Amino acid sequence: DQSASPFAYRMAALVRRLKSHDGAVVVTLTAAAAGEGKSAIAVSLARAAARMGRKVVLLDCDPAQTAGRALRLAERGGLYDVLTGAIPLNRVLTRDPRSELFVLSMRRQPPNMSAMLGSAQMKKLIRLLRDNCDMVVVDCGEAGAPETWPMARLSDATLLVSRRNGLNTPALSRAAHLLGSAKAATINLIVTR
Repeated sequence: DQSASPFAYRMAALVRRLKSHDGAVVVTLTAAAAGEGKSAIAVSLARAAARMGRKVVLLDCDPAQTAGRALRLAERGGLYDVLTGAIPLNRVLTRDPRSELFVLSMRRQPPNMSAMLGSAQMKKLIRLLRDNCDMVVVDCGEAGAPETWPMARLSDATLLVSRRNGLNTPALSRAAHLLGSAKAATINLIVTR
């Protein structure tokens, strides 16, 4: 909301640094633990890109649905509905009232989140979004959760969010190791206060 703030400037700078050689840039956000500010960064990054004139979709793949709840959007369906073919994508994408950002939340959770996010249908959805958008921001669960790994592998970059006081902790080290073992896309560290 404050486009001249240092935070907004940093989000815009991050948008400019993220690149893809295969259509839209796909960025997955995760954290070592809850409460690191991951969903706030995901929403802020997506809104910054939208305000820069980019066509952006935010996928809320976090089981807690923090980003979707924070945006307070009226949902007509969700990711599970799209991937199962129950509702077409164009009927469930919801526009953020404060930006040109489109959001796809997970209104219903599947029986097996890892299987859904690693499915052929998910890969097809990411391909469709790459072909029709400029940026896809994926808000995932914690880095140690197996459902985060398929999305991190489908991305161009993985942003591991940590509070400053969590930088020298075993939890952050473990999260980075798990993402590396899961063959996540390039891992970048985002430090919050």
